[in-house]
Amino acid sequence: MSPMFECVGHWQQVLSLEAKSDEKSAVPGSSIPPSTEPKYLSFFLRRAESPDSSNIKAAEYQLLAKYELAILTQEEEEIRRLCSTTFRKFETGSEWGWAKFILPAELPSSSEDLIFEAKVQVAGDLVHSESPVTVGQPTLSTDMCRLLESELFSDIVFVLGDDVRIHAHKSILSGRSVPMKLLFQAQMKEAQEGEVKIEDVNPSVFRTLLRFLYTDECEIDEKQSSELLAVAHRYQVPRLQALCGAKLSISLTIENVSERLLLAHTYEQEDLKTRCTSFINSHLSKVVDTDGFEQLTEQCPHVVTSILSAQCNNKRKRSSEEPDPTDDGVLTLGKIRKMRVAELKTELRKRGLSTQGLKQVLIHRLASHQGTEVEPT
Repeated sequence: MSPMFECVGHWQQVLSLEAKSDEKSAVPGSSIPPSTEPKYLSFFLRRAESPDSSNIKAAEYQLLAKYELAILTQEEEEIRRLCSTTFRKFETGSEWGWAKFILPAELPSSSEDLIFEAKVQVAGDLVHSESPVTVGQPTLSTDMCRLLESELFSDIVFVLGDDVRIHAHKSILSGRSVPMKLLFQAQMKEAQEGEVKIEDVNPSVFRTLLRFLYTDECEIDEKQSSELLAVAHRYQVPRLQALCGAKLSISLTIENVSERLLLAHTYEQEDLKTRCTSFINSHLSKVVDTDGFEQLTEQCPHVVTSILSAQCNNKRKRSSEEPDPTDDGVLTLGKIRKMRVAELKTELRKRGLSTQGLKQVLIHRLASHQGTEVEPT
């Protein structure tokens, strides 16, 4: 057994020339009994804890390493050298090497002149999962929000409402919104002077838009969600549009569903459109009496037509699939008159009657067979 040596702060121990005579050292496919097999000499690297108690316990780390083991003569003539092909994980107490490193017969007669060499290539120390490194929470959103509010290094001012002035940064807004980028690139007096007037947007809503462009986060007030959706659509911020649509879809009522369906079609919000349409289909008799439905009919008549057509198709489908509870199976004159020609001929065939003639003739023939008098036409 060799002395211990240190490898990147972890103690390793070389076990060399260990005789093996058990079945594990038998040559695969050999017919020779294990007891008569040649006894190989083994060569291993074993990981042990550092005797220095002031060091961090080795068990808290994983050590990945490749290794190369060799036997040389005093003249450094190589007798045998083997290398690992992959990095092995050395845990405390584990060993890697070769059980059949060399046969004793391959060694010189005097083993005192041999040199045993071990080379170790360490891939790195990986912190064990039981000792995780504590990483602080991300602060990008908070930092960007603070930058917006502080007005530090701002190079553009938005003027809204009653002379409400909001400072911002062109580079950030240009990277987040194509319309903003085009606005700053335009040869406009406002853009060149560093001020842009926006007269048709609520300052609070515009502040929410800017906060989202800086941080990708914002709190959406349901009362402002419709206006915020319109502003997000104007400045092409699809994720904010989707968030507004989701906010609008969770509080649908008889009174507001038509208005929100109109918003969904105007600003291309498919999820909101689907939820509103489903709600209207379930409450159509009440929704049609609202002012919002009247407005929807005026501005998007094709949408209303589609809803009503779907309702009619569903009713027609249900009526064709569900049997009439009042139908007792008796062919009355009224039922016979409502039959189509194909249905009349089917009933006549069932009774072995002729199917020749016009519809009125078929009706008269079937009714007569049923014992019902039919006035000639």
